[in-house]
Formats: sequence, structure tokens, C-alpha cells
Amino acid sequence: MVARLVARLDGMPLAIELAAARVEALGVAGLLDRIDDRFALLTEGDRAAADRQRSLAATVEWSYQLLDEQEQRVFRQVSVFPGPFTLEGAEAVALFADRACRADPRFVLDDQAGPVVARLVRRLDGMPLAIELAAARVEALGVTQLLDRIDDRFALLTEGDRGAADRQRSLAATVEWSYRLLEERERQVFRAVAVFPAGFTLEAAEAVAGPGAGPAVLRLVDCSLLTPPRAGPDGRLRYVMLETLRAYAAGLLTETGEQDRAAVTLAGYALGVAKQAAAGLDTSTGEVAAARWLDAEDATTRQVLSWALQHDAAIALRLAVALAPWWLLRGRLVSQWPLLREAAGHAAPGGNAWYAAQFWLGTAVLSSADLAGALRHFTSIRDAAGDRGGSRALADALIGRSVALANMGRIAEAVDDGRRALDLSRDCGYPAGEVQALVYLAVAAYYAGDLDLAVELAGQAEQVPADLPGQLARLRSIFVADVLMASGDLAEAERVCAAGLAQARDVGDTQNLARVLTLMAMLEIRSGRITGKRPGLLRAPVRRDRTLGGGRYGLGRAHRAVAV
Repeated sequence: MVARLVARLDGMPLAIELAAARVEALGVAGLLDRIDDRFALLTEGDRAAADRQRSLAATVEWSYQLLDEQEQRVFRQVSVFPGPFTLEGAEAVALFADRACRADPRFVLDDQAGPVVARLVRRLDGMPLAIELAAARVEALGVTQLLDRIDDRFALLTEGDRGAADRQRSLAATVEWSYRLLEERERQVFRAVAVFPAGFTLEAAEAVAGPGAGPAVLRLVDCSLLTPPRAGPDGRLRYVMLETLRAYAAGLLTETGEQDRAAVTLAGYALGVAKQAAAGLDTSTGEVAAARWLDAEDATTRQVLSWALQHDAAIALRLAVALAPWWLLRGRLVSQWPLLREAAGHAAPGGNAWYAAQFWLGTAVLSSADLAGALRHFTSIRDAAGDRGGSRALADALIGRSVALANMGRIAEAVDDGRRALDLSRDCGYPAGEVQALVYLAVAAYYAGDLDLAVELAGQAEQVPADLPGQLARLRSIFVADVLMASGDLAEAERVCAAGLAQARDVGDTQNLARVLTLMAMLEIRSGRITGKRPGLLRAPVRRDRTLGGGRYGLGRAHRAVAV
């Protein structure tokens, strides 16, 4: 709570001192509740201090008065930003405020208008002409209506300075003038890359615009129709088309009849990326790069999935299944369950895509503690795969059933399914399934009080030689650390946890990060390092959470049997 209070005070020493002086009267919680009115709250500091140091408001006012008139105006303008801002953003707000005052002398960049203006100039990509044309509409529409109508910017932002050249009298005319300067191949590439909702690589441009698009992309950068490339989350250089230019190019796509073809081409590109990344996520060595690649392509895959649900159910299902491991890694699988369910509704039972969809639907509802729903999904796979012999899909289904059944207290059935999954995984050469089956059998033995059997099964899981999916490898390590703690080897348990924590943070594995932090907290208690400041916690018995799956040990990433 103190950390949140200090953060809200921006770490300013005077503000912190003044707040601390109010602790006796209000308490930390009371201070935090009232901090929005900090200038009234934080007054009457050290009475021996200079006047400017006796209240937060006085200190800020003293600094403000040291500025000249222009600097004070800039200070007021940049105050509209709720957080960090760029120099370009500040200049864009200043330009809008200046032109808006010319158009409507009553315009004031106050606390109400300021945040709207900041969003408006950002939606206009900071383009000076677009900002000037928008500011000219302030008297007629006001800033809020301007922002509401900005999607139709080319109809809205017309009739600028009548003394200017024709190409500068509307936003559309300005963009069209730049477009007409391009060669035909460059125009075609400009239209094609407009389908990307965010940054894209040169390879991506060639995927949607055709081979040899590279020189045209470079020409578009030279003409300021694309931004120069910057490294994305995955380290790849990515180009961006500003929203204003993308809106214009999208209109051209519709006019030329290329819109449908462009959407289909983008869907093929997104599906290819998702499948390649899913293959990387299936290994520990390729996991980080694959996850960051999908991070960078998030906007594109979202757009394509939304389009495919309306136009191509087969692609929607294949894309959703390919993205599911990444959703799980990033803690988004449960929130994506409605999309996955919609996509799965078009799949015929018994196909690879259907098996994959049922597996991930079961995993999602298991994570949300819908045990009966999870059991239904996994059982449907088991029943449909009954005539396929020792398939990986069947092994995955049995593992899922084992976790759901254990959570429901049906331990004997859970162990039976776990043993059958172990035998199937070994028979069909499925290391990921073998490791998961061993881990969950060990968990069952552990909570049944058979620590020796749990140690033996965990040891077997550790000995499986394979480049396992990263999430599964971390799950295995965390359980081993749990067993080590139970057996009294706290030092080794801490070493394993530290390694698991570093790996989970590096890749952004939210599920296993929560598990390892929980286990490390238990280790702190067992080791006695928590002091008397938490006497109730120290006196409380160490409670073993017997929940599997939806609790401390959930499904890992054993899904290669259902790759599509």
C-alpha cells in the first residue's frame, strides 16, 4: 500500500514528506483514498521551511512561475497526456490548440478537452495537415464529436485553407497527390500492405503483395507512405503504415475490387506464421523466439481470426488451434474460449482439427474450474479416438480426464486414466505425453501420502530424454521442487525454483510463474525466514493444496498429437 502511495506521488520527496506527516491522522489507506485531491491534502509541511516548501501546490506554483509565457503554455498543453508522451505528441497537441483557437476563440485546452485532443491527434498520426483540418472543425463539432467521427476522416477533413494549393485543401487530396506520384507496381504494393493492422516485415509484405515487393516497400518509405522499419518484440524489423494512410489505401482496395483477395492472402500468411510459431513452442529451445514472434503478430492474427470466423470457418479453426498454445502461455486461453468454441462449432467430429479444438476447449474450461465441462470435452476425444489405437490424441484426452477426475475427488479413476495414458505415450513414442502422465501420477501419489512413489515417478519424468515444450518442462521442474521440499531438501528445492522462476519470467509463462512463486512462498515459511512480523502465518500449519489441474498443477503443453 505504501508502494502504491509513493508511486501515485511520482516519488517526489516533498510530496512524500508531506504525506508521511498525515499518516497519524489518516493512516496509509486513508491517504491513498484521498490522493486525487493531493493539493488540498498535502499542505502545512515543515513550518520552518520556505513558503514554497510548505505545500505541494506552492512548490509546483513556484516552479511554474519560473517559466516564461511560451514555456507555461507548453506546460499546460502537455498536461493533457495521462502518462509518458513524445516530443512529437506534444508538438501535435500544441499545433491543434493553436489552430483551434484561431477557428474558435472560445476553445480552451482544459482538463476536459485535453485528453480528447491527445487521443484525436494520435488517431491522426500527428500529421500536421490532418491536425489543421480537424482544428478547423472545432467550432462546428467540438473535439468530442471530432473524435467520434474520425473513422471517416477523408469526408470530415476537407476544405482547408482556400488559398493553399488544391492538394493541400483536404486530407484525401494530399494523400492522393502522394499516391499518384508512385509507379503502378508501387501503388499495388501500397494497397496490398494496407491489410496489416500493425507493423509488418519485408517478408510479410512479399507474402501479401507478391514476390519482388521489397523495392516498392523501400520506395514507399522514401515517399513517407510507410514509416522506416523498427525492431518489433521479436527483433524483426517492421514497417508501419499510419492509420490515416491505411484508411485511404483500404478505400482503394475496395474501389479496385482487391479487398477480398487481400484478406484471403493475409489469412494465409497469418496461418503460416501461427503454425511455424506453434512448432517452436513445442520445444524448449525455440519457445522464447516463437512466443515473441506471435507477440509481434498479435494484431494481425486477431484481425484474421475475426475475419475468418465470418468468411472461412476452416481457416478460423486451424488458426485458433495454432494460437492456443501461445494463448495458454500468455494467460489468455480462458478469455479466448468463446472464439475457440465458435470456430470448433464448424468442425466435423473425428478430424485432427476437431481433436485439437476439443483438447484446447477442455484445457480452457479446466483452467476456469469447470471440471464437468472439461471432463466432457476430454471424454468426447476418448470416445471418438477409441478405434484409432495408440494415438497421441487419445493419450492427451486421458491425461486431461485424469486431471479433471482428480479435481473432482475421483482419484482411483484419475490414476487408471493416468496409467493408461502413460502406456499409450510410451507405445507411440510420445515423450511429452509420457512426462505429463508421470507428473500427474506422481501428484496423485504425493497427495495420497505415498511420498516414496511420488519421488520415484518424478524421477522417471526427469529422465525422459526429449526437447519438451517449455511449459511442460517447467511444470515438471516445479513438481520436482515440491517433492524436494516435502522430503526436507530445501536448498535443492530453492535452486530448482530459482531456475524455474527465471525461465518463466524470460518467456512470459504466466501460469507456471504463479505456481513457482507460490512454491517459493511455501519454502520461505518452511525455512523459517519469515520473521515475527507475520506470527499468524508462522503458527498456521502448512496446508497442502490437493487441487490438481485447475489449482497448482494444470495441463502442460502436450498437444502435438492434434497439430493441424
